Amino acid sequence: EDAEEVRYMYAVSEYELENYTVAAYYFKLVHEVFPFSTYAEEALYRHAYCLYRQSPPVALDQSPSYKAIDAFQRFANKYPESDRIEEVNNYIDLLRSKLRRKDTRQALLWHQIYDFRAAVWNLENLLQEYPQHPRQEYLEYMLIDARTEVALKSVASRK
Repeated sequence: EDAEEVRYMYAVSEYELENYTVAAYYFKLVHEVFPFSTYAEEALYRHAYCLYRQSPPVALDQSPSYKAIDAFQRFANKYPESDRIEEVNNYIDLLRSKLRRKDTRQALLWHQIYDFRAAVWNLENLLQEYPQHPRQEYLEYMLIDARTEVALKSVASRK
């Protein structure tokens, strides 16, 4: 009869100890096992927030960031009238900004190491995925430069 509260409190204790992986698991478990409990909304939010806290620096693999975005989106879809929607949207924006920075660094790295075909492909995808990129003009310039380098290094018949 107290299983719901015990599991939730265990998840909270792991959260307070900053064991975000374990806390995320138990918050998700509370929400899935007791979807109509008084803790369901809070558990789903904290599950997403724990995943957010596991999001690594930009230079590392961003799989946890994608999981956090999905979890926050799940929360927003399930509880659209929640008081936390604005906060959730801010976290999603922060994570997407991190993903944009990662993609930008990757595209520019190809250009920097003189792999211009990969740079062209990555820059085109970057500009398509982020049409309102804050550095759009610079990225378009780098794309033109990379295309020029590919053309200059091409065989005479294809130039």
